[in-house]
Amino acid sequence: MLKITDVGLWHDGLNRILDRMVSKIATPGSKRVSYEFRFASVTTNTVSFHEEIIDFFLAQQDGYFCALVVDKTVPGIEPIQACGSTWEALIKYSLTLIGHNINAGEKVSIVADNFQKPRNSPKYYEREMVAGLQGRALNAVMVESSASVLLQLVDVLLGCVISDFKAARVQNPDATKRQLAERLRRGYGAATFAHGRTWRNPNYFSVWPLRPNHLIGHP
Repeated sequence: MLKITDVGLWHDGLNRILDRMVSKIATPGSKRVSYEFRFASVTTNTVSFHEEIIDFFLAQQDGYFCALVVDKTVPGIEPIQACGSTWEALIKYSLTLIGHNINAGEKVSIVADNFQKPRNSPKYYEREMVAGLQGRALNAVMVESSASVLLQLVDVLLGCVISDFKAARVQNPDATKRQLAERLRRGYGAATFAHGRTWRNPNYFSVWPLRPNHLIGHP
């Protein structure tokens, strides 16, 4: 999750970088929404722009990012068994993550990456967030990542964290993706993000590995 207050500044700054990326790589007749920042699809042609959004994040002193890592290779981490379904897991882990990163007196509006609601579930993600956060969430909405450059930034930051968690299990890591992760690590003077830790300089960046049987509680 990324928590910010001055949304306009962030939105404008990131969109300027995206516009320059699109102007470089767009094919004739294509639409701008066809292009977005994504860790999984970064290439040698786009890595410099992805590095720019990492630099942009590091330059914002009010930046606040926390990754709740649900590593299913850890014995005892069984999201479906613990929650009942992928949809229920998304709701419960979202409440856990957001609930422990809202300060006393803060009110938040939640913009979440879209995940299709199962037809047989009576629960709406948006309603569950507002109800579960007990008045601390003003409202919530799910949107496609292509519609929000802020969601795209979260994807890239999270991708850097997850790539460190997977590094020991990947025989031939993608050099371009490792380059991005290294860029972010340098910003915090971190050797790796593959463990639980919080950095507070140049801004707030936290990695929270979920522990077995620890669903909604303090990290």
